[in-house]
Amino acid sequence: MKFNFTLLFRQSIHLRLKLAAVISLIAFLGLAGIALERAFRQSSEQAIHERLQLYVYTLVGFADIKKDGLINLPKSLPEPRFSTMGSGLEGFVLDQYGNQLWRSPSAVGMYIQPPDPLPQPGESVFRTHNQRLELFYPISWEMKKGAKILIFIVSEHMNAVRQPVHKFRKTLWYWLGGIGILLVMTEIWLLGWSLQPLRRMSKDVESIEAGGIDRLPGDYPKELQGLANNLNAILSSERSHKERYKNTLADLAHSLKTPLAIIRGGFCDHSNESDEKIQMLCNQVSRMDDIIEYQLKHAASTNRGLISPELKVSDVINKVTEALRKVYLSKQIQIRIQCPVNGKISCEEGDFYEIIGNLMDNACKWCSSTVEVKVQFPREPHKKQSGVLVSIEDDGPGIPESKLKQVLQRGIRADQTTAGHGIGLSIVKELVKFCNGRLEFGSSKFGGLKVDVFLPAPL
Repeated sequence: MKFNFTLLFRQSIHLRLKLAAVISLIAFLGLAGIALERAFRQSSEQAIHERLQLYVYTLVGFADIKKDGLINLPKSLPEPRFSTMGSGLEGFVLDQYGNQLWRSPSAVGMYIQPPDPLPQPGESVFRTHNQRLELFYPISWEMKKGAKILIFIVSEHMNAVRQPVHKFRKTLWYWLGGIGILLVMTEIWLLGWSLQPLRRMSKDVESIEAGGIDRLPGDYPKELQGLANNLNAILSSERSHKERYKNTLADLAHSLKTPLAIIRGGFCDHSNESDEKIQMLCNQVSRMDDIIEYQLKHAASTNRGLISPELKVSDVINKVTEALRKVYLSKQIQIRIQCPVNGKISCEEGDFYEIIGNLMDNACKWCSSTVEVKVQFPREPHKKQSGVLVSIEDDGPGIPESKLKQVLQRGIRADQTTAGHGIGLSIVKELVKFCNGRLEFGSSKFGGLKVDVFLPAPL
């Protein structure tokens, strides 16, 4: 199964905040490290430039030109690296034509390539050439025969820059890495601490769903208090409307069923079956009674709460099974149950009993001897539970495909010779549709009908 990181971060604010904080922190520290390293490199090159300039001034100060035009410098200079071979620091003196007049003992066997064109007196040139840093400083030397241009050159290997930069880089990223890890851990802790009220509100909503509490507590931060108050107001209003509807429906049932019961008792129970008018009246009374029962159940199903309590599916199925075994005791039906003991679903208790009861009752009514009920709790990535899937199979005659649509209509039965009102499956269909579920029919492995009903978990 492919793991969808986009879906994961879309569903979790906590993970999105953590990811944003870690990425921004890494980007900031990385850019800061690059900027500091570049600044240190530029500072090191500038320091070497100034140091080479000082070396040039030293050579100029100790230089002496003889009458024959040759230049003379002492063998021992203030900077001992000029006298040590392989020290990485060399000195040269060229004439205006690029001819070498002098070089330091450290530059034995080396030749300096002058820039083209040669700089004018008073103009120094600093360049990087062949892994070396070179400073050219021309001066005009006054002699009896006229001025002579001499170019003093100091060269130092690039290691003078690389070594301190490498050492600085190592130290810099070591400390930045340690500080980054510390900051990331601090950010994660701060985010977890900051989002704690949201997690607490989520747990309180779950407690309301489970029926543990009936309203949200009032001890949230002020940013969430308004939301909590609005949710409590909605819950209170919904609970009050639900109670009002329940009482109204009970009053309606009492008001209508009592007169119908009187009519049925006065006419239908003691009437002559040969009297067609009385028989028609009795049929219409029974029809009205069925319609009232159906409409009351339908209205009750649409009057569900915003948050449904969790039901233990195995308890509901076991209670329905016990009742059906008593009703169909004469058929000696073998009812097989495969259901996880602790499986739960958030659904109105009356709706779930109505769905399971009608489907199992139909299976027991039409089966020969066997009914099997299998319950599964499929899961989807990043969800605790996607819902419940109940499969009910029997070994009866089944329902032809041509009649499947008909039996789902109110008041229509597949077999008119079998007792019933023809509204059971239509109620199941509407309840499943109202729950955003799925109702499917197929062939049972026992040769009869198989009904699959899927009820999704709340979003």
